[in-house]
Amino acid sequence: MQTSRFLEDYDRVNRLLRQQNGAPDESGEFWRNGSFRENLDRGQLIAVGELMLMSRWEIAGTDIVHVLRGDRLLISHEIHFISAAFGGTLN
Repeated sequence: MQTSRFLEDYDRVNRLLRQQNGAPDESGEFWRNGSFRENLDRGQLIAVGELMLMSRWEIAGTDIVHVLRGDRLLISHEIHFISAAFGGTLN
């Protein structure tokens, strides 16, 4: 599995979102427990569900959430637009 391509795509989309919306209100790496941190690269850590990358913007009542996460070697690259006006929440 070429996990580096997922990381490149995430970085590219994140740059575009920053250009359009400014700096995110929240951004970072979120770790499950860090037990594999020394043994795997970032892409592998995401694929096994150990690491998640996330940026979130709050703009005029709408949250934009950009996520790269994985589980059981399946990687998901997501962008969510969540409107408070419609009672939206991120699960």
